[in-house]
Amino acid sequence: MKSKKDFYLVALVGFLVGWLAILPAESFGLAVTSLTVAVSVVGFTLFAVAALFILAWLNRFWPYFFEIGKFAAVGTLNSFIDLTVLDALMLATGATSGLVFAAIKWGAFVVASVNSYFWNKFWTFESELPVSWSEGVRFTIFTALGAVLNAAVAYVVVTYVASPHPLSPNAWANVAAVIAIFANMIWNFLTYKRFVFPKSAGPATVRDLQPYE
Repeated sequence: MKSKKDFYLVALVGFLVGWLAILPAESFGLAVTSLTVAVSVVGFTLFAVAALFILAWLNRFWPYFFEIGKFAAVGTLNSFIDLTVLDALMLATGATSGLVFAAIKWGAFVVASVNSYFWNKFWTFESELPVSWSEGVRFTIFTALGAVLNAAVAYVVVTYVASPHPLSPNAWANVAAVIAIFANMIWNFLTYKRFVFPKSAGPATVRDLQPYE
């Protein structure tokens, strides 16, 4: 159900993304000034609200547009948390490839996943079921599998695909992270909708998931 709360929350998502985009932007060599920060924060906030408004209108033609829009907003927030934590860890360790990179990429993804749980449960899928052990186990299993997919895709790209000129290894590592994020977002939407938050997520029912209880 669409409400003003949805647009307030998506505005908050855009605001946070605007700030979180700063460190990844610096890793690509972009100059960060007070003006670019303001443009990033205001731009992402307005874009998030406008995009959800358009999807709310399109929802009359296909009833999943609005839900996908909220999931995409949360996914974008998760992605920038992932990238920002990754950049911070790369700065701390100096790792831009290899197994150490894969390990810190996985760690960044775990941080983003904690954020993902609460936003997706209470906002995207509007689950009315109380937080439970079985739900936590399902979320952990599918998120862990997604984390493996995420780290594996990023590792393959930075290890086996040469960094194109003129991108630096650090910038190419961010490109690999973005590719991994898109693969993982598809995985997350399908598994969260079908198995993790069954109350308001498509054909899955509580009965379907009783073996996990």
